[in-house]
Amino acid sequence: LQELIMEEVFVNEVGDDRAKELKEEATTEVETLVATYGGEDEFNTVLASSGFSDREDYEHQVYYYKLMSESVSKYIEVTDEEIQTTYDDYTPSFTVSHILVDDEKTANDLIAQLDDGADFAELATENSTDTASAEKGGSLGEVNADSRLDETFFAAAQELAEGEYTTTPVETDYGYHIIKMDEKPEKGSLEDETEQLKESIIAEKLTDSTLVAGIVSDIMTAHNIDIKDDDLKTALDDVIITEEEQESLDAEAESAAAASESAASESAASSEESTESSSEESTSEEASTEESSTESSSTESSNEESTSSEASSSAE
Repeated sequence: LQELIMEEVFVNEVGDDRAKELKEEATTEVETLVATYGGEDEFNTVLASSGFSDREDYEHQVYYYKLMSESVSKYIEVTDEEIQTTYDDYTPSFTVSHILVDDEKTANDLIAQLDDGADFAELATENSTDTASAEKGGSLGEVNADSRLDETFFAAAQELAEGEYTTTPVETDYGYHIIKMDEKPEKGSLEDETEQLKESIIAEKLTDSTLVAGIVSDIMTAHNIDIKDDDLKTALDDVIITEEEQESLDAEAESAAAASESAASESAASSEESTESSSEESTSEEASTEESSTESSSTESSNEESTSSEASSSAE
């Protein structure tokens, strides 16, 4: 009930038209996540392990967080000193591509091909084990310090000039990378970057539930709504998606994808072994009698149908 009351207040804060836009944004973001995680079933599995009842529940929480964030943001103060400090540490977003392989020798061979003039995108498509980016010529799109990339990967990418690629393989937990800097915009002046920096600072402050609770309490008071402080903080804790929770969702997605690939590989290997075994049995039976050969052929066909059915079931 409290959340419904608060939601109504937040809608009043941002306006009906903006609230509708935020709801559409939430729906679009969740649709993108579903596709990223491999479909509804995989996505629902991740949600269940993270405490959400279903997609509708998660989508509403995304919408509610957007609604609350926009309502609260206009009351968050950002000082000139905070902007200056953030600017000094700020690195503009840049666009990178990579080729990921399992071993260092393969990575060095590919670097040698690049040195000889090979096309990076073609090599990525043909060789990268990161299938998602391989389909796009290795492109990871625009990234920044908030993109949750591997620290070693990001640090190596930052050192590259536009058009350059790493001349030695970059090792991470995922394998060996060859990284190429596609676009590297220059850092703008403090004046040019101020609005973007303010948004970044505000986004960081929105993860502070104590700060947010205080502002929300003021908003509720202004709308003549009385909610006890403890109840308010509990309601906000249920809504705010922390960085740790998002990382947990990402980890669940990677784990689910890895498990799916592993199951598919085991299924394929099992199918090959079964086929070889059936072939050997068939050869032995044929050496016996024509009647036995006929029976063996029938049995082999039945085994192949069973193996195919099992493989299909496992891959699904």
